Amino acid sequence: MYIKRPHLISLLLLLFAQYSGSSSLYLPLQQNPAIEAKIERLFIAANMAIIKRPIPVKTLKLALEKAKNSEPSLVNDIKRYLQRFDKKVSFTHVSATLASHHGETQSLANAYGETSDSTYSAQLQGYYAISDSFLLNAGIMTYDSGSDHKQTFAEGSFLSLGPDYLQLDIGFRPHWFGPLQDSNMLISSNASSAPSVTLSNVLPLGSLNMNYELFYAKMSHSDKILNQDRNGYGEGYPKLLGVHISFMPVDGFALGFNRLMQYGGGDNDESLEGILKAFFNAKKNDNIGPSGRDFGNQLSSITTSYTFPGTFPVAVYMEYAGEDTSASSSLHLGNTSLMLGLHLPKLTSFIDASVEYAQWQNSWYVNSNYGDGLVQNGAIIGHWAASRIGKGIPASATSLKLIWLSDSQHEVQTYLRQMKNESFNAASNLHTAYELSLEYAYNLNQTRIGSQWTSGQDVNKQSYSRLTGFIRW
Repeated sequence: MYIKRPHLISLLLLLFAQYSGSSSLYLPLQQNPAIEAKIERLFIAANMAIIKRPIPVKTLKLALEKAKNSEPSLVNDIKRYLQRFDKKVSFTHVSATLASHHGETQSLANAYGETSDSTYSAQLQGYYAISDSFLLNAGIMTYDSGSDHKQTFAEGSFLSLGPDYLQLDIGFRPHWFGPLQDSNMLISSNASSAPSVTLSNVLPLGSLNMNYELFYAKMSHSDKILNQDRNGYGEGYPKLLGVHISFMPVDGFALGFNRLMQYGGGDNDESLEGILKAFFNAKKNDNIGPSGRDFGNQLSSITTSYTFPGTFPVAVYMEYAGEDTSASSSLHLGNTSLMLGLHLPKLTSFIDASVEYAQWQNSWYVNSNYGDGLVQNGAIIGHWAASRIGKGIPASATSLKLIWLSDSQHEVQTYLRQMKNESFNAASNLHTAYELSLEYAYNLNQTRIGSQWTSGQDVNKQSYSRLTGFIRW
């Protein structure tokens, strides 16, 4: 029996309305650097490894309980912030930015598609708890960068319903499949969120502390979708299927498995049978080559994260990903990527340091079936550095973040990023790129007023700089 998607969504809503239990809100994702940095430190203190984002508020409350004795000041700061999530109706995030830009235009890292020539941006998020198990999240994001100038998205607008182990989210909910803070190879906040239907648990399940997430999304329009006869291009809306499963068998250690499948659009197959065949036998159905017809485009990754709390806390995490299967076996990843990260929240008594490294081979974010690549509204959905160095080009990126922990009123964050084209690629005309960013914020009763200065040199040796003033709550 075939059920149309609108009818299926109505059926899901009716089904989940019968469940008792409360739904969970989510924490901001790459929107509030100060509070997100505190939350990263809290999870290390609680010996709870982060393996994907956005983090449910209910999961954060577990971490608060575990860390209340070891980090009472940090716990109290985050509890004050969480008061905005404990009401029936509330705003959870408000921010506005004014900016001046000079030089070449660059994509901003993890900024939902915004670029450096943007002169303003604004974000607003809130919610209405219709009942304990039925939440209406409302959000909007706007900025004026890019060739289309003003861009406005319903970022963060979605319905949440269902119990802890089976929450359903319908709308513009973000996804981030990995433990690294600065990016992810598969999917991150580098592009705006596509409308999606997501099933996940917001509290860990069983003795292995299992977490899962399954989502179906409709991507932005493309007119470069290879047709099934492979003799021309059609147009339509590619679909994106995402699967995550992870385990934390012991405190402080988590292991995750992720999969993305881009398919459909134009005259391509979107049937459940086709999806299942391609998912469980990617080599046979998605890596056929020029002699056959691929179902779509797939990416996979294995992630792990370790936390070591104590007097000198540390978090170590990694991701091993593949844009394809290898030529020899469907069990081996091809066109691989390796990401490594180290977080030292107490490097000194006043410095929180994180360093992350990513390296990837060719063919990332390009595919013969989809001429636009793996993009949403023109921006790559994965690693931010690929937007700057180019799709399909093997490269490496290193990022260093230093947070100066002087007192609760003054906050200083420093970012240093480097991007490098790998030597085995033919694009030898690309140079090593650098970027330095300094951000200062003054905290006034949870309202942060501050400024950020960014300067760098891109892969074509062209310089750029940007000065912003912002207010965040």
